[in-house]
Amino acid sequence: MRWMIYSSAGVAVGLLLTMAFWFCTSSSFCDSVVQAAEENLTSAGAAHPETKNSTTDREGGYRNPRSLALSADKRLGLVANTGGSVALVDFSIGQKLSEISLVGVPWDIQWLNDQKAYVTLRGKGQVVELGVVGGKLEFLRQLPVGLEPCGLAIDGQARPPLAYVAVSGGDDVAVVDLDSFEVLQRLPAGGLPQQVIISPDRKWLAVAAQVPARVTVFDLATLKVAGEHKVYTDGFNLGPMAFEPETGSLLVSCAINRGFPVNFSNIERGWVIDNRLVRMPIPQGELGEQEQLGLDEFQKGVGDAYATRVSPNGEWIAITASGSHEIILVKRKELPWMPGDPGDFVRPELIGDKTRYRRISLAGRPLDFEFLDDRRMAVANGLKEAVEIVDLEHGKIEQSIAVGTNPHEKSLARQGEEIFFDAKHSLHQWFSCHSCHPDGHTAGQLFDTQNDRGYGAAKLTPTLYHVAETGPWTWHGWQRDLENAMKRSIEETMQSEKSSTQEQQKALVAYLETLRPASWQGNPLERSQPQDDPDWHAGKAIFFGKGACDNCHQGPQMVHDDTFEIGLKSRNDSDFRFNPPSLLGLNLRRRFLHDGRSRSLRDALEKYHAPEKVVGEKLSPEELQQLLRYLESL
Repeated sequence: MRWMIYSSAGVAVGLLLTMAFWFCTSSSFCDSVVQAAEENLTSAGAAHPETKNSTTDREGGYRNPRSLALSADKRLGLVANTGGSVALVDFSIGQKLSEISLVGVPWDIQWLNDQKAYVTLRGKGQVVELGVVGGKLEFLRQLPVGLEPCGLAIDGQARPPLAYVAVSGGDDVAVVDLDSFEVLQRLPAGGLPQQVIISPDRKWLAVAAQVPARVTVFDLATLKVAGEHKVYTDGFNLGPMAFEPETGSLLVSCAINRGFPVNFSNIERGWVIDNRLVRMPIPQGELGEQEQLGLDEFQKGVGDAYATRVSPNGEWIAITASGSHEIILVKRKELPWMPGDPGDFVRPELIGDKTRYRRISLAGRPLDFEFLDDRRMAVANGLKEAVEIVDLEHGKIEQSIAVGTNPHEKSLARQGEEIFFDAKHSLHQWFSCHSCHPDGHTAGQLFDTQNDRGYGAAKLTPTLYHVAETGPWTWHGWQRDLENAMKRSIEETMQSEKSSTQEQQKALVAYLETLRPASWQGNPLERSQPQDDPDWHAGKAIFFGKGACDNCHQGPQMVHDDTFEIGLKSRNDSDFRFNPPSLLGLNLRRRFLHDGRSRSLRDALEKYHAPEKVVGEKLSPEELQQLLRYLESL
């Protein structure tokens, strides 16, 4: 089973700075790679959907609801389940009407009209068109759009109607004609774009990229860049966005990397990871015009802030906090916005004033949501296997509509998954494993933990894809026991107020064993490429020949069980030897090397980790390009 969820940094910062990986967050997909990926997807065949009746559950596996879209009359809801299905629910009767299984990882879903909807499929690299007829879902068409499509926005008023798809692995937005069902053009967005939204007045298209955290605004009429906004003070994990009424400003939640050592004192002070709401002027604006609102309380953090929405009457801004399992409500017109850094905690005048600031506990993992009216919202709760109707006035769950089964006897991996996304395993619930390793990958951030046996040399958070098979762990390769790494992560990095149990450690390892990129296709050493791709074949030959990359990156996981001196020791590092990380999934990373000094794979191979500086020979520009072609396919 593959999981696609988003946000956490506890077992994160540690878990998982406990993992030994060299390159960590990938370079942009060059045009040839995108083209090759699309060709592969085209030949991959149909999605093989199967439709289920409202009384029939899809057999086996958890649904993990992530994204939610309401029909125009708000009677029906579509739920994208990362477990591999889409469900149709009827809020008027409180039931699931239909479910369709899809190969891949459904990530975002939107209606076009009351009879048609679209969903992005990570792993398959597709947008799928669904029909909604007589209370049932049916598969209509599929379109390859590139590597790892995520967020989706639909302009149903355009002629023809258009979809804008954030293609994370391609660093762009695919513009799709929904009549002809073809990609018309691509808008460069950079940095693993995942969220996309159209302004209510149809003037702007905003795209949120993750590494680095940045919002690019396009003029919807011309599709030209109208403005770019970097999140102030090292933001990361940008969630689904909203436009503010009247001001037209963009609202987005995010985590902030404060850059201090990860220890008890700094976590308690809010000096490791803060959770904030950001307001940006649109389309342009200086960094100083960006305003932020701290969401955390002292000794009661808001773990993994995610989706942001404004109530229909414009009175409230709501944010889901998936790690601390709650909904945050703030009175929009009475907020003490602060330009620049707002401080470590929510403004003291808001605490205790329920007319301006409220926290509603839900349990589970609340992610995407939509307002049904001014006092009720529907929430996709990922770890409860349900869509919940929440009464905001009374702060309670009014109704729960099951979209899957939630057995009493949970598998060990499911138990580990719940721990992974739970910020309450960290001191005062400031962050979770997911915060630093969103959906098991990497947030592309540096954190200063004791996983290198000391403070003073912050390390890039590694991806956890394939981590159970790529020991030894930590950048210096000293950790040989993955269960012990989990214990240290919870107790030392997350500074949990309770000692971790052996059962929790085993459960976390069981969950880590499930982590793969959504697009994972098996052993890269056995994978063949079309004969008309000579650069790929040449790059493979360089990898195993002139480049001598396989001296350190070996076997199906492309790792090594030893450490090597490669001349990349940081000033405060206590160890000058490093453990080679897995090279699988390089195309989904945007920062590289143990200290993140390289912002592209090309930069790493041209400067700091060039083959001739390790054990290989100097490559010509053409040979370097061929090697990159091969590496970006892994």
